[in-house]
Amino acid sequence: GTESHGIIRSDFPGGWEGDRKNAFTGRGLSRQERETQAFVRKLFNWRKSSALAREGRLMHYTPLDDAYVYFRYDDTSAIMVVLNRGDEALTLDSARFAERLVGFRFGTDVLSGKRYNIESSVTVGARSALLLELE
Repeated sequence: GTESHGIIRSDFPGGWEGDRKNAFTGRGLSRQERETQAFVRKLFNWRKSSALAREGRLMHYTPLDDAYVYFRYDDTSAIMVVLNRGDEALTLDSARFAERLVGFRFGTDVLSGKRYNIESSVTVGARSALLLELE
């Protein structure tokens, strides 16, 4: 509704005299706000350095069981993105994505550094995402 437009159009904190929070310097931000800022910074910096993320071909799959999966790929590399909007962790059968997983056995999550064996399944936590560079 229209009542939310004031929040959507809020000033960027730290850009104006009298701001109690400064998102440029981190002054006054809560722990969660600082963690969110660090997460977004890491993701955007990775995207800048990954030509595949910016320019790779796209294949996405119909959402199923609160999960949306898509791939960015070229002839030799691939990135698998798994988004789970559900309140429970999901384990997805890798066979569903066989066309894009040919030749790949593992994926390393760009954000956590955790390595996953993706040969038979991929598990993603509740309300979370995996951004896997496939190998």
